[in-house]
Amino acid sequence: YTDGVTISNYLVDKEGFLQVGDQIYNNLNSAIAAIETEGTIIVIRNENVHQSATIPAEKNITLDLNGHTLTMTQAITNKGEFKLVDSSIDKSGLLKNIKTTALVNQGNMTLDGVTVNATGHGITGNSGTGTITIKNDAKLTASSYGLNITSGQTINVESGLVQGSTYGI
Repeated sequence: YTDGVTISNYLVDKEGFLQVGDQIYNNLNSAIAAIETEGTIIVIRNENVHQSATIPAEKNITLDLNGHTLTMTQAITNKGEFKLVDSSIDKSGLLKNIKTTALVNQGNMTLDGVTVNATGHGITGNSGTGTITIKNDAKLTASSYGLNITSGQTINVESGLVQGSTYGI
């Protein structure tokens, strides 16, 4: 709200921070929507993200942090195939959620050589099906549970760290 005018889309002038092919996006959901069935979203600069995002069941999405930090205030929900990676040489990419759970899994999710930090749970899985794989020294840390799985998901920790202040898993 500014001078009696309601701003309905605060993202209109926001600089793009995500790349899909040769297109730049300033919104994670728009980048996901740009991928027809399978593809990669590359983070091209550090950014604060104040919206939730959902990967639909019919999509296979890779989010490459590419050495950058995404600071989130809401969760990314996966209903399809989701792979979170960091292709940078020094593996400095970070997905952090400063208000709540970082990731919600209702499909198949892989953390591959990436760091995730959450104020709430690291990953919540409650769909009754699905798989969570942590590999290539991925790190998942949280203020509550590292992994909060309430029913039926398979967890594969090949190499990495799952840590929570309450419980790791």
